[in-house]
Amino acid sequence: MQFRTTQTALVGAFALVLGLVALFTALAAMHIHSGTQRLEKVISSNNLKNDLLHDMRLAGRNRSISLSQMLLMDDPFERDEEFLRFNRHGTRFVLARDALRQSQLSAAEERLLETARLKSFEIAQSHNEIIKLIDQERFDEARQVFVTRAVPLQRANYAYAGKLQAMQRESTRQATLDIGRELRTSLYVITFMAVVVILAGIAIAIYIIRHTAHSEQQLFREKEYAETVLHSIADGVISCDIDGTVIDMNEAAEHLTGYSIAAASGQPLGAVLNLQGIDADGLPEFDKEASCTARDGRFFPVEVSARPLHEIDGHTSGARVLVVRDISIRKLAEQAAEAREAELEALVESRTAELQSAKEEAEAASQTKTEFLSRMSHELRTPLNAILGFSQLLEYDQKEPLSASQHAHVNEIVAGGKHLLNLINQLLDLARIESGRMDLFPVEFELHELARECVKLMHPLADKQGITIENNIHGSALRLKVDPLRLKQAVINILANSIKYNSEQGSVYLDAELTREQRIRISIRDTGPGISDTDQQRLFADFERLDATTEIEGTGIGLAVTRHLIEMMGGAIGIDSTIGQGSTFWIELDAIT
Repeated sequence: MQFRTTQTALVGAFALVLGLVALFTALAAMHIHSGTQRLEKVISSNNLKNDLLHDMRLAGRNRSISLSQMLLMDDPFERDEEFLRFNRHGTRFVLARDALRQSQLSAAEERLLETARLKSFEIAQSHNEIIKLIDQERFDEARQVFVTRAVPLQRANYAYAGKLQAMQRESTRQATLDIGRELRTSLYVITFMAVVVILAGIAIAIYIIRHTAHSEQQLFREKEYAETVLHSIADGVISCDIDGTVIDMNEAAEHLTGYSIAAASGQPLGAVLNLQGIDADGLPEFDKEASCTARDGRFFPVEVSARPLHEIDGHTSGARVLVVRDISIRKLAEQAAEAREAELEALVESRTAELQSAKEEAEAASQTKTEFLSRMSHELRTPLNAILGFSQLLEYDQKEPLSASQHAHVNEIVAGGKHLLNLINQLLDLARIESGRMDLFPVEFELHELARECVKLMHPLADKQGITIENNIHGSALRLKVDPLRLKQAVINILANSIKYNSEQGSVYLDAELTREQRIRISIRDTGPGISDTDQQRLFADFERLDATTEIEGTGIGLAVTRHLIEMMGGAIGIDSTIGQGSTFWIELDAIT
């Protein structure tokens, strides 16, 4: 009981010391972490501001370079391309400036940035004036404005940016000084903590020395208790001295080896524990599986663990303890599991080979189809263009004009040729998509402009069919960044279908809205007969035409190409339809907010 009390006191003393260590360490760590966090925050903020200032200066410089290039160009098309780059540099400048204004700025930085912003307005006005003069081909006046106004204003703006960067460097320097003071404070705290720990350790050492004798007596009793437990466990335990002579073993070891404690004591370990596969005498510490032969001839697998015994001071004494476990039942279970695993692996390999073969055959068939479509489309388009060209020459020949019947025949040739050319172009698009050779060129634009162009292109077909097109997308601030040519192709395909398959004197409605997920949904609704749920499931499939028995021209490719194009632009396409009420095709694409 007295030893337990002593042990409790020691534990309490160590707990007190550890508590003090933890307390002072936590305080020092808090000081260091707080200062480091503030310094990292200031440095990160200043680095961000410097990056934004650098982006602003770079965009301004590139904008001036683009403007100077426009002054030197004679080709109007080259000037238009340079003007687009000029606008992109302006957009980058505005984005960097807005991001800088949203960061944490001091009052002085905000005033300086506001001054720079006003100066940027003057620069923009001078640039706009130069652009107008270039459009009017007044190049000498444009160069004069560029040299006398734009360049000096740009230099002044650079000076403001330089002042802002100097303010960031000063802020970083001051933050570094502050964290240095906090780190010195933390060093004092850690020093004080070390002194406390040393004093506490000395006190505990004195206490331990005074109670050593009683502790040894108690340890002896604990040893007796441990031996009692040792002889009651199920695994065989054998102890041997530094020479490998058996000292003691429990009842389980007697059963495994076939030797009694009396017969085994003083015998070499190898004579008592007959193992095949490992040298139990030569290894001081190991964990291995082996085969064991008992004194009575029994042969069985075992798992053997050997560990050296340690003295009070922690050094090994050379003596060892071996724990031996009979693993016969486990080995039988493992063999059964391995057999089952091998069977399953063989089955998986067989099935995988079959699937791989099927996959390769499907890919080869798809590639063959794509190459066939591409080559056939090119081969057909060359003579078809010749047919269309000669037909139009016949139609507009003034020297030998055609008769009315001849005009009708030529018109039929042109109409059929255009329809066949449209089919070939769709086949080429589908072939390029499936082969991965379809390139997209995304740009930012407003949706209402594209909608107006699509409706304008489809008016002749709608008037011919007696269909009314209502465009409800007028000047709405819906912007997106995709390939405008391919989006226009998709919208026109859907509009053409909505017109061709509409009811007599029907209507087509074009709408757009911004969804909660910040996506633009373009809806094209018609007043046609509607599409059943079964037909909707195969509507966008390749070469699938739902009305193959009707006289309406169609290829079964247009909607498939449309689906591929929309998905390549990161969008989605679908249909909502009710029989007798019409259909609504919709396209969803990411919006720019």
